[in-house]
Amino acid sequence: MASVSSPHPELLEQTRRRVQGLAEEIERLCESSLGLSQFQAEYLEKVVHALGAVGGVLWRLDEQQQLHFSQPINLDAIGGQKPLLQTAHHALLKQVALEKKGRLVPAGQCLEADGLAQNTTPFLLVIAPIVVAGKSIAVVEIMQRPQTPANAWSGFLQFLTRTTRHAATYYSHRRLKFLAESQRTFQLQEAFTQTIHSSLDLNATAQILAEEGRKFVGTDRISVFLRYGSQYRLAAVSGGRIQIDTRSKAVKALERLATVVASGGQPICLPVDEGTLLPKTENAVKSYQAIGHPTALLVKPLAGKAPHDPPIGVLISEWFTQQEVASSAQKKLELVATHGQQALHHAKLHRGLSRLPLARVVTKFQSTDGLVSICKWLFLLSIFCGLLLAATSIETDFTLQARGTLQPQNRRDVFARADGEVREIFVDHGAIVHQGQLLATLSNESLEQELQVIIGQRQQVEANLESLRSERLTSVRLPPEQRNRLATEFESEEKKLSALIAQETLLRQQLKDLRIESPLTGQVTTWNAVELLLGRPVRGGQLLLSLADPQGPWVLEVQLGEEHLGHLLSAVKQNEKPIQVSFVIGTDPSISYTGTLQKIADRVELDEMNQNVVRLTVAIDADRIPEEMLRPGASASAKLHCGKQPWGFVLFHDVWEFIQREVMFRLP
Repeated sequence: MASVSSPHPELLEQTRRRVQGLAEEIERLCESSLGLSQFQAEYLEKVVHALGAVGGVLWRLDEQQQLHFSQPINLDAIGGQKPLLQTAHHALLKQVALEKKGRLVPAGQCLEADGLAQNTTPFLLVIAPIVVAGKSIAVVEIMQRPQTPANAWSGFLQFLTRTTRHAATYYSHRRLKFLAESQRTFQLQEAFTQTIHSSLDLNATAQILAEEGRKFVGTDRISVFLRYGSQYRLAAVSGGRIQIDTRSKAVKALERLATVVASGGQPICLPVDEGTLLPKTENAVKSYQAIGHPTALLVKPLAGKAPHDPPIGVLISEWFTQQEVASSAQKKLELVATHGQQALHHAKLHRGLSRLPLARVVTKFQSTDGLVSICKWLFLLSIFCGLLLAATSIETDFTLQARGTLQPQNRRDVFARADGEVREIFVDHGAIVHQGQLLATLSNESLEQELQVIIGQRQQVEANLESLRSERLTSVRLPPEQRNRLATEFESEEKKLSALIAQETLLRQQLKDLRIESPLTGQVTTWNAVELLLGRPVRGGQLLLSLADPQGPWVLEVQLGEEHLGHLLSAVKQNEKPIQVSFVIGTDPSISYTGTLQKIADRVELDEMNQNVVRLTVAIDADRIPEEMLRPGASASAKLHCGKQPWGFVLFHDVWEFIQREVMFRLP
């Protein structure tokens, strides 16, 4: 069998250096700032050349992970698009994109047993995805000759995978650049929208529209034209507050162009719309181009106030260097026009109001007879003084509004006295319990095991003591040193026994604490106590159950806003009798009940709405309230009767206190 001669070392080294050089060129290319189409073409061409392949294709993936034929190299040499657009071939590329790793697929081979993903070309396919931020955004497919030695295949895949990583760097930089540009556009848009509505002067608004619109769109010049009758006149032009020569040929040509476009109502974009313009519009465009020489032009009418109204104005944006208008510039000018027409409408309305004759405004509010007018003002003044006098002299009931809840006066919370797991619970919500009744039991295996160990140690020590006691009874004939040893051991064992008995007593007490007993006779108010606690590990001091005695006295617990506490304390000092409280229960607000203020808390707390409140306890007569309404926690709305005050103070004391607190206090 003939042996295959190995390539010459110098040839291998030249090939290695050539491929390395191409790899470095691709890396530098991926770090450049070329446009997307140019980058894709040069990148794919260099990869195909470095691998000595027949051709290649770069497929783009959209947001729905659908493939799009983007950039081919040597399309005719690889048989055209037809074999590349088959379903099995697309499935093969989608599988590689989904796996996010390169694959080598010989001609006719399937990736899966079902045959859905298959190489339908006669070439060896070297495929690798371009992954950015953990997502495949493109797939590079290289068509290699099928007779290429198999030992070189892995090198093809390694090289392609390396270049796709570099390409991912380019796409990442491009994405960051796009995000930065979007942020800058958003900032410019925000600044423009704030500035365009800053003035109600028509001329100033037009000038702002021209200046700020030019900055936002990125054009060379923007001119603003306003409607006067059937004609449109130049009102402002970007580039500073320059003096406009309305008689110049350029201005006349621009005004004619603005009037013609406004009459048509449709924007024009040059040079895109060349050849499609109406003759009248085309003549106006050519007349201005012969004078102003713009390379690109965008004319946008500003809509009128009503749908069928003529445009309020026209925007003309000009470029003198670039040959076409970018789509982004068109979108930006659309936004400028939308905000600009609103600002111009507002400014025009303000100008119209400011020019109304003073007599037309004044006659709506006063008579032409001076005496009648004076009588009217005197009558209004007397009404105001009467109201002021009544507000300070006529007294009415002064009440403070608060919310509260009905609660039994006798209620207790039951806590775990030791760590453990709830083994049994004998009561549930609504159950009637008696003082000392077993409510639940906890289990603590560590305590039980420790108790068994202590009991075993105690029994062993007791046995040792019994043995030593027997030896001491027969130790009369023993030497003194042995009798002393027995006495010492007996004393030591007795101490051990005492310590073990103390430990056993403590453990038994701790185990006894695992039995939860009722501290009072009443009713369980904890909802779903069994489902909530059974089998649940708890720690010492943790709340287990809440109990209340519904048969005993009831109280209304009120939460009063901290800002009203001063009025309540003042009323308590001035009245010898307890403060009367009226309240309604949420379940039936049609019936009002009464009670007396019993206690005011000494500290301020935060309620569930994070508002500062003071808790009040109100004594009530539970016998007057229907039994079905006496439910712990039932909501109530309360009014605390704090005596008499002028009705002006009753109505406006909150407003006055707010002014004192938030305005007058902050004044220097």
